[in-house]
Amino acid sequence: MKKILIVVLVLFTIDSCKNDKDFYLSQDHKTVFKAAVKDNKKIFIDFYTTWCGSCKGYDNFIFPDSIFKEYLKAEFYSLKLNAELPENKTIANKYKITGYPTIILANPNGTEIDRIIGFKSEKPEYYIDLL
Repeated sequence: MKKILIVVLVLFTIDSCKNDKDFYLSQDHKTVFKAAVKDNKKIFIDFYTTWCGSCKGYDNFIFPDSIFKEYLKAEFYSLKLNAELPENKTIANKYKITGYPTIILANPNGTEIDRIIGFKSEKPEYYIDLL
């Protein structure tokens, strides 16, 4: 009985951490764009690659921050895209992504408002101020 209880607690903890960490609406850009138009909400797109060291700065210091996550959830529908995957090439080309990381801020219709290129600070407040 103890073993079953331990397994259930471990699985619950893993699932809770996963849900807390995952603040992206979807990894499918079409789903995010449709929802943004429907709800009139801006879009935050994180273009990254698996080999990009600066991209890991966002993943390690900015995106896990609870204040940043809450701000992002309140203001944007978010999307994280590996720009080198074939299914993401079209949208990466649409925004003319040439360096990583690149964060695109867009209106609900997908029109670019602004972009952040590179990793500039380990302080989430810096990015909240930019957004």
